[in-house]
Amino acid sequence: MSDVTIGLANITVDGEEVPRQADAATLSIEPQFIDVDLYTAYNFDKRIDGYNVTVTIVCDEDSIEGYKLAIPGVEDTSTGGFQDGATHKSLRGSAKEIVIHPEEREASDQSMDVTIFKAIPTGSWERSYGKEKTQYEITLTALHNTGDRTQVGNYFRIGEPESAV
Repeated sequence: MSDVTIGLANITVDGEEVPRQADAATLSIEPQFIDVDLYTAYNFDKRIDGYNVTVTIVCDEDSIEGYKLAIPGVEDTSTGGFQDGATHKSLRGSAKEIVIHPEEREASDQSMDVTIFKAIPTGSWERSYGKEKTQYEITLTALHNTGDRTQVGNYFRIGEPESAV
């Protein structure tokens, strides 16, 4: 597994900025392999079967939107809050695009931007109510984008988007 500490970054979820970061965000990209063995040659090859892609963001700003990003399967209430949603419900429909833009880069420089095409919250949420500064983590995990393994761009892209032809 490759964990990359991104540092402070401008992170957006479906175009909306995440709450203020308290610490560096971490991106993890772990390839999933299928072993190819021949009758005469064990471990002949490996094939990529997919990727486990997660990003963990540490926030220190209380906000309903931040909490909703951190807790999977929640539903809005009519009063502006949220509550747990129905169980056994697919989360695919709530998947969002994540864009991570390193803070030290100019806004127009997308050469090191990370885009996760479809991501859902998968971490647990914990918030303390003590005297210390509030911090909580948002952990988002990529889902397969298209359902078609012959297509490229199913989990992530690093760098500028390709131009539409």
